[in-house]
Amino acid sequence: IMTIRPLTFIGKYSFGIYLLHMPIIYVVRDHVTTHFQLGFICVVASVIPLAMLLYVLVERPGIKAGSWLIGHLRRPATSALLNPNRPVRN
Repeated sequence: IMTIRPLTFIGKYSFGIYLLHMPIIYVVRDHVTTHFQLGFICVVASVIPLAMLLYVLVERPGIKAGSWLIGHLRRPATSALLNPNRPVRN
């Protein structure tokens, strides 16, 4: 199941879809009141590209920053503040 392309696509952008779907539903609901199908198409056509943009601009840089931070926290401390065995100069 994890190799089915549509499911991996949805999985990759699922957090953005989750965050964006309700605000977009509210906006579309206020503007498209007569046709459910048209409103649904507008929501999907809006949510997917915005979720992709959110992934590229927010999630991916956040993942990289978190990986960098974890990598630096696992290294031995070089600062006197972080290394209690190093003498502090006054």
